[in-house]
Amino acid sequence: ETLNDVADAFNVLNENITIVRVKNRFLIEFDSKETDGYRDMLINVLFSDDKGSKLSAICEVQLQLKAYLQIKKKQHKYYKIVRAVDYKSLLRNYEARKFD
Repeated sequence: ETLNDVADAFNVLNENITIVRVKNRFLIEFDSKETDGYRDMLINVLFSDDKGSKLSAICEVQLQLKAYLQIKKKQHKYYKIVRAVDYKSLLRNYEARKFD
């Protein structure tokens, strides 16, 4: 809900898992014009198997404010329209997601 909540969540991650990379788009230095005003924190974390195998994966954790999440959902629909190659691909995408 708040930036303090985001900071708390980051601190919990930092204490419990290996952080590989952080892209903090909440920072004042970040030019939010690149994302149409949207801000979040993207954290790449390393998950490793603790049972002795050498399996591991890097995953992304996204921390965002609830208000921004609502904006993101709306922006994503617009993004799909803009990125559609033609009207047929837009319709195929609509048909595939109609039951979501």
